[in-house]
Amino acid sequence: MSNGLWAHKDWTGPLGNQVGDHNVDGGLFGGQVGCDYQAPGHVVIGIQGDYDGANATGSNSNLTTTHIYQTHITALSSVTGRIGYSWAQLESVRRGEWGVIVDDQPVGPDAKTLRILPIRFADLACPRFN
Repeated sequence: MSNGLWAHKDWTGPLGNQVGDHNVDGGLFGGQVGCDYQAPGHVVIGIQGDYDGANATGSNSNLTTTHIYQTHITALSSVTGRIGYSWAQLESVRRGEWGVIVDDQPVGPDAKTLRILPIRFADLACPRFN
């Protein structure tokens, strides 16, 4: 699947002050795989993973220091787990998702960073199609 990526990056200095910000955009291409299993009873468990290669860039210059801040996002990935209960044609699911962003920053000693996103939870109710 091919798509686009849009983000906003804020840069902070060593004292916690903002030294720059810019928008990041570019291409995104990847896929996902996963499955659900309905156990005897009505309990449903599942897992899904996705990986997307990206080429999203952005930059800005700090007018005070003339330093150029650049961002280059090269990958996105997430893993989603589900547990729920189904009855008739309706399924209620608790979903948790964890993700990682790979950001190549040509600045400083940590030129490639992995940003680990916090786990997010969502409750869903959706129809089932057999």
